[in-house]
Amino acid sequence: MLTEQTRHRIAGAVFLAALAAIFLPALFDGAGVELIDVPPPQVSPVDVSALSGISVPDVTTTLTARDALRREIDPDGYRRDTGTRHGQPVLEPLAGEREGNPLAKTDSAGARQAMPPAEAVSAADRAAQPPAEPASTAQREGAAQGAETLPASPVVGWAVQVGSFSEADRARELRDRLRGDGFDAMLSDVKVAGRPVTRVVVGPFDRLEANKMKQRLASRYAGLGLGESRIVQFRF
Repeated sequence: MLTEQTRHRIAGAVFLAALAAIFLPALFDGAGVELIDVPPPQVSPVDVSALSGISVPDVTTTLTARDALRREIDPDGYRRDTGTRHGQPVLEPLAGEREGNPLAKTDSAGARQAMPPAEAVSAADRAAQPPAEPASTAQREGAAQGAETLPASPVVGWAVQVGSFSEADRARELRDRLRGDGFDAMLSDVKVAGRPVTRVVVGPFDRLEANKMKQRLASRYAGLGLGESRIVQFRF
């Protein structure tokens, strides 16, 4: 049974609904909101005569140097002529020697054992690599312009290559150990058959000192499984 208060609420709701049905159509009837005509903005002309005294720098020299670097250095930062990362020492084996230092591999037990060199790429690997793109006419002409190419650095001495690694972390580990033992060790990154390799060398020296250092290192680190060290030409 409805109470008196409930009946009052129902009557009020019916009354409000009736008012809405009467007045709401009247509120929304008509042409709608009136649009205001806004005039376009006035733009003042720019006086360009004031810019006539500003000089534009000549970037021809900069662009020429940039193009020369692009011809000499690949997108990864390696020199195209030597394969060495730009800014790092270039290591070249002596005449008659071949690249082939065994690498040192650390197993789970921590013992080191010899593994094939990173530089020893099989014939199948070489065949699987895409052929090099032929140089364009512009590249051949640019390479012939000696004034726009990076000059080859002279040999500044000899160094002893202790190891060659396909994993840069292991190369840094060996370099840090050599430095901790008092040797002037450094790294040289190079691309061999398109693959990055990090070499660890001690030097540079003159040729006589390099021969002595080779024997000293071979005697001290014979148990690391690094293989036979070798003397390389050292230049920047």
